[in-house]
Amino acid sequence: STIALGFSKTVVCAMLALFFMGASDVLILMVRQAVVYERTDSALRGRVNAFDSLLVNSSVYLGAIVASASAAWIG
Repeated sequence: STIALGFSKTVVCAMLALFFMGASDVLILMVRQAVVYERTDSALRGRVNAFDSLLVNSSVYLGAIVASASAAWIG
């Protein structure tokens, strides 16, 4: 869907690509949370969920930093 978004010529095609990107992101998030919930002991579940949340939230900002640095380097 990311490639389809890059090559889309119309707004409708871009919106469909964005929809499928969001839907796949939600699906992956639900599967990951289910696996973490099932594989973690109940005594450590809060700590593991907090660490997982920290990683997910920080990856957004790290991606923004990389994108900004790449844009500045390319020009």
